[in-house]
Formats: sequence, structure tokens, C-alpha cells
Amino acid sequence: MKDKASHASMGYTKKRKALFMPPGTIYMYFSRG
Repeated sequence: MKDKASHASMGYTKKRKALFMPPGTIYMYFSRG
């Protein structure tokens, strides 16, 4: 994946595990700012 704005482009980690699970899995990101 080449999209730098995508969290999935940063690779697999325990925190981003849901991005690599089957479709229908929820990934929730909370941005403060």
C-alpha cells in the first residue's frame, strides 16, 4: 500500500490488527486536536 495517509500503509501492529482482519471488522481511531 502506497497511500501515506492510510493507517494500513504503516504496516501490521497489534494496535492496527483490525485493519488486516476480515471485512466487517471495526477499526476505530480517535484523533485529538
